[in-house]
Amino acid sequence: MKNIFRQIVVLTAALVLVIPVAVFAAGGAFTDDDESIFEADIEWLAAAGVTLGCNPPANDNFCPEGGVTRGQMAAFMRRFAQYIDAEDGTVANADNAANADNAANAALLGGKSKSQFQPALFAFASNLSFSVNSFGIFTVVSASVTPTDIVCAVGSPQADILIRASGLVTSLSTGESALFDLYENGNLIDGTHRWVTDSNGSFAMEWLFASSGGTETFSLRATEGGSDVYSVEDAQITLEVVQDTRCET
Repeated sequence: MKNIFRQIVVLTAALVLVIPVAVFAAGGAFTDDDESIFEADIEWLAAAGVTLGCNPPANDNFCPEGGVTRGQMAAFMRRFAQYIDAEDGTVANADNAANADNAANAALLGGKSKSQFQPALFAFASNLSFSVNSFGIFTVVSASVTPTDIVCAVGSPQADILIRASGLVTSLSTGESALFDLYENGNLIDGTHRWVTDSNGSFAMEWLFASSGGTETFSLRATEGGSDVYSVEDAQITLEVVQDTRCET
């Protein structure tokens, strides 16, 4: 009888010593990640509902050194999708939860599935012969293109337009030169100068232009500072919207 009583006392004392360890363990969802360098990440997963724990039903352990089965990974992935409101797997819904402003932009921009094709917007213009015979700035050839026109919830609309222009100068006087530039809606695009000094010389230029949407008219123009007379043969300009309008922040 005394031995039984002695065992009960020892067992009770042991429980008294063990209980405070669980009650006063470090904070957080789990008690076994306090020494882990990944504790902050683990606790974030718990707060987001991606992980529930590794010892149901208590689920007060994460088992940070344990392996992950394919089934557990599937549960993690689905819970994370639910966290970002993309359980159906669509990018739009993920944007919706991650950033409401980007979601608004995504709704404006739309999108294409892998079975749909979106051709680039393209414009072309040519002029077989153009004469420069007096002082001034002359439009040799021009073309227009219209990227998608949108209003951005955040940031500014922008489209990338690739401009190519070329031509052949003939009958240029010796010692004289011909100057060509690209213009956008009547405004000079800085840095697009091309000089021709040969009597019969060709020129070509390529420029990537950032547009803010709406109809864009690009022109190839010749500048004559004197009274030279020359011709431009086979002049052409092509426009290609290589990336349609999106919202840039």
